[in-house]
Amino acid sequence: MARLIFSNEAHRGWMPWAVLAPILAIVFVILGGLPFELLLTEFGFISESGDFVGDFGLLLFLLLPFSMMAVMVLSWTRWIEKRSLSSLGLSNGGWRRFTSGLGVGALSVIAVVGLIFVFGGYRLHAWLPALSSWSAILGIIALLVGFAVQSSAEELLFRGWLFSVVCAKFNLVLGFIFNAVVFSFLHFSPDQPLLVTINSALFAVFTCSWALRRGQIWGVMGWHAGWNWLMGTGFGIPITGLEIEARPLLAHLLPAGDAWLTGAEQGPEGSIFCSLLFVLGSTYFFIRKDNTKAEDVEDSPPSQALA
Repeated sequence: MARLIFSNEAHRGWMPWAVLAPILAIVFVILGGLPFELLLTEFGFISESGDFVGDFGLLLFLLLPFSMMAVMVLSWTRWIEKRSLSSLGLSNGGWRRFTSGLGVGALSVIAVVGLIFVFGGYRLHAWLPALSSWSAILGIIALLVGFAVQSSAEELLFRGWLFSVVCAKFNLVLGFIFNAVVFSFLHFSPDQPLLVTINSALFAVFTCSWALRRGQIWGVMGWHAGWNWLMGTGFGIPITGLEIEARPLLAHLLPAGDAWLTGAEQGPEGSIFCSLLFVLGSTYFFIRKDNTKAEDVEDSPPSQALA
């Protein structure tokens, strides 16, 4: 049986062929999201143009489709592949790692946005605008919950399930490649700049290298949540082309530089500084040596034995 990267256990059910896994990942996304998108559109929370109607519409979108997607992935793993949560990178001690990753994700946003600001990509419009309204603060807290669900579900699907299946069936290199291709495809828009697509692929490589090095996905789930949340609510700037109506938590920034610097309509995820972050982060995890005792290597997850 194929050996899993997050656990020494072997699956006891049917694990799909590696070439089928990306197709299944896309099916999980469609079946988890499409019914709720249609429902939210029917009830007026998503406009006919595809825009969210208010932050409550966005919150419902973050909670409902992604929760369903996570349930589908967990159900498939439990009943079809017959393997445990730890084989998806969901080992014990998760909340501590998630919280730590959340903080690092928020700091990563501050670093990228700060660099763009220093190099003239933004100009300051207002400091701490959300603090003037309790409703704005409560909305931002609610969106933290929503982004935590959305980001965790994506990491469960891409880094927990897809990455582990392809690595088990093929190898680590194809695991990284398949992950980057599928993640970029599902985040692709025909009118987006090339750098945005490149950054989507680099994002996948970065998160895969983190999950592989740590032997679990809790930390990268938290990082993804902190990244999306503060990127969307902290500065009044777009996140993956999405404009959030909530008053910014830290500062209201207005774009003042070139698209390669600010990401333009796509936000900092289309910035060259975002590319730099993902390259440096991936390099760190690729070259970092864990403090694993020699006698423990044989009994450790394959991801640690490869360190």
